[in-house]
Amino acid sequence: MRIAILDDEKHHIEVTKKIVQDFFGEEEVLITCYETKKDFDNDFEISPFLFDILVLDILLPQSDGIEIAREIRSRNERCRIIFLSNYLEFATEVYETEHTFFVLKSDAVKKLPVAIKKAIDQLEKRRKESICIKALHDTQKVICFEDVVYVERVKRRTIINTVSGEEETLENVSDVFGSLEDKLVRCHRSYWANPAHLKSFSSSELVFVNGMKIPLSRSYSKEMKLKVMNYITSDK
Repeated sequence: MRIAILDDEKHHIEVTKKIVQDFFGEEEVLITCYETKKDFDNDFEISPFLFDILVLDILLPQSDGIEIAREIRSRNERCRIIFLSNYLEFATEVYETEHTFFVLKSDAVKKLPVAIKKAIDQLEKRRKESICIKALHDTQKVICFEDVVYVERVKRRTIINTVSGEEETLENVSDVFGSLEDKLVRCHRSYWANPAHLKSFSSSELVFVNGMKIPLSRSYSKEMKLKVMNYITSDK
């Protein structure tokens, strides 16, 4: 497990680092600390996938922690971000970015380990729900299920639309997703949707949070609505 701490106050860095070390105990963990965004950026530019979890102060000199989180998420969907702050008013703003947690610095001893545990659980789920496809030109691609927005079948090709782009394979949907196919919602003869990315739907189409739309056919409407409701009311 690789964890980064970005905070401009040395005292808070040491406190945070001690909490993280105590949480992992004898387990192997790499903790890297940064006092400035510039120092963090130097390593992040070399390897955007360097860290699994980032513990991030919201207020940094000449930097906005929420904007930093957006930058990271645009290049590394895997990284989980835990915001630390002295100010409760930032609590709602942090959830503008995905896969984040908010902890008050005054509650860090008690609440930070809880956030770390949740972040690790998300990372483990992501690992278990990854799929490997044989893409075109005989290249192998690993895709995390949670990043899949929708799937389209065009002639003999399966097109997987993800948060970062499209991947194509000649494999059929069942072979690509295996048991994870049950987590998809079929809404058309040629389309399957991931309900986690669904924003709204009408009698004829589904709309995703990224603005994309796919058709909804009448023959799949009842089954689609039932599966979406089951997803909403489940613990995910």
